[in-house]
Amino acid sequence: MRCIRTYRVGGPAVNTSAGDKSTYKEELKFEEKLVVPRGSVQSSVGIPFAFAIPADALPSNGPPVYERQHGNVRWVLTVTAPMPGVDYYAVFAIDMRR
Repeated sequence: MRCIRTYRVGGPAVNTSAGDKSTYKEELKFEEKLVVPRGSVQSSVGIPFAFAIPADALPSNGPPVYERQHGNVRWVLTVTAPMPGVDYYAVFAIDMRR
């Protein structure tokens, strides 16, 4: 699970007719990885997991999907698993509240 904050570092706040664009950067505020043993996963029940969220964790604000907005904070959970054929890969937006 990751918490990512987007911020503007240059350029105008909005695009201008001249084509000038803002430059954005991302700051990783929190990241934790967890490996779930294959034997504990049941497709009919789901994937068991738990993360300890820091007490000073930033709440989500802005859209839950990636959007370049100054001050946007988003929490995402990425799930991967090796599978026969094509591997499983999914990204979930987490609504983090205080």
